[in-house]
Amino acid sequence: MTTHSWKCPFCGDVNIYTSKNPHPSLKHTCKTKELNKLVNFQIFLNEKGLITNHDWDFEKVAKQFLKIIS
Repeated sequence: MTTHSWKCPFCGDVNIYTSKNPHPSLKHTCKTKELNKLVNFQIFLNEKGLITNHDWDFEKVAKQFLKIIS
């Protein structure tokens, strides 16, 4: 049995697994990755002129949204 290590490129979470187990990336739910997606989407909307209120923190709003849906 071979032991492997996998590190999430977004949050840095390290998982040790064996060759008999599925790869950890298949089960890993990364909040940091989801947060980055939401922030990038908000920035995209801002650049397209679809957001008229520019006085808000994209990351803070994304974190609030993730907390609501979790």
